Amino acid sequence: MIKVIFLFTLFLIPLFSFSQEQERITPNLKISNDFKDQFDQLDITLYYLYGSKSKGWRDSCLQPFSGLDNWNAQNVWGTWYFPYVEGGVTKRWQFQNGNNTPKITELNWARIIRLPRKSIDSLSPCEKADIYFGNKDFRITKHEMFWRGKLRGQGETRLLITSTESHEGFCNGARAAGAILPEPKNSVILKSLADTNIVITFFPLDIKMLATMSYFHMDANMNQMIGGVVNGTDYSVNAGTFDIALRSVIGSKGMAFFMDADPSPGVATNVSIIGYKRTKNYVSITQEEKAKYPNAYNKVTVNTIIYYLGEISESDAKNTTTEVIRNHSNYVDSLECRYNLYIENGTNNIMDGVWVNNSYVPDNIWFANGYGSDEVFSFASPISQPNKWDDNRQLRLGNPYLPGVFVYNLTYRSAGR
Repeated sequence: MIKVIFLFTLFLIPLFSFSQEQERITPNLKISNDFKDQFDQLDITLYYLYGSKSKGWRDSCLQPFSGLDNWNAQNVWGTWYFPYVEGGVTKRWQFQNGNNTPKITELNWARIIRLPRKSIDSLSPCEKADIYFGNKDFRITKHEMFWRGKLRGQGETRLLITSTESHEGFCNGARAAGAILPEPKNSVILKSLADTNIVITFFPLDIKMLATMSYFHMDANMNQMIGGVVNGTDYSVNAGTFDIALRSVIGSKGMAFFMDADPSPGVATNVSIIGYKRTKNYVSITQEEKAKYPNAYNKVTVNTIIYYLGEISESDAKNTTTEVIRNHSNYVDSLECRYNLYIENGTNNIMDGVWVNNSYVPDNIWFANGYGSDEVFSFASPISQPNKWDDNRQLRLGNPYLPGVFVYNLTYRSAGR
């Protein structure tokens, strides 16, 4: 039985204030495959995201035998990626067939207030949010329908979006929200701010969907990537950087980070790295390696199994992730990696990392912490590019009408925090 939290107090006093969009305050670090460059990028990333900044930390993580060799991230949850072609977050997920996304003509306040409570409870998360805030024009829902839903590429987006692929959805938002926020577990009942006679039930899956939407965009300084394609050049993740990220983020902080599990160009399949098992041993370097690394006196060969959590089907995401994994262990997958870490003479620090043979090589890894900022990254906010693209040449699809603080508070209340 679902535990229900009755919440009639209004979300008018936030727990914190969301910052406006900011320029990155991280230094302009050199982007390359080089270990030193990527380690500097990882160092500054961990400082801004997790507060790790000390010479002791740097010295420790550079030692290949320091840290934990076997650890799992704590309290990570998963959900579906809610593809745009299925309606995104405007999908009425309780309708498995038929009318599972709203029609524009149905978004009528006079009609909605006459619906019985059971019908209101079966609407999409966006429609429920509009009803709660008293948006009689259903601005949250309509924005999503045209920008990240079934009407994408029509109406106001007709000249900006020419096609939608089946893989396009909220996978990055789902991964970030699932690693940062507590998992929604209980239904939350609210009264509309416009009419207290209208009562809305936000089920756990409703709240997960809104959280993935809120975390689709994040403040630039709290969402950092290493590797990937930059200006047409593919920079794969250095093996030494990856090894340190495992030990410092999962092993030390107990938090997940993320990678693209699909090497196909133009396709991002974001998954959460939730654990690893690492074995290592010293191996003598060859003459060829000695010529390439004259300051290295030895190398450490590392065999690592990484465990990751990807998409959880919409039907299973109605349950807690712990329950889902217990009943469907295939949701947690694994990859085996093998790499050499070259050790610097005199310091015993990693000086470079090289992937071995046919080892899996992540195209990119990325890290996130803090608050979702989807409403800031929209056409309604000031942007530096006059042609409505942001600095990363991505369309700014954020929804300016759904306050992230509402989603944040709703999630914590659903989790019983």
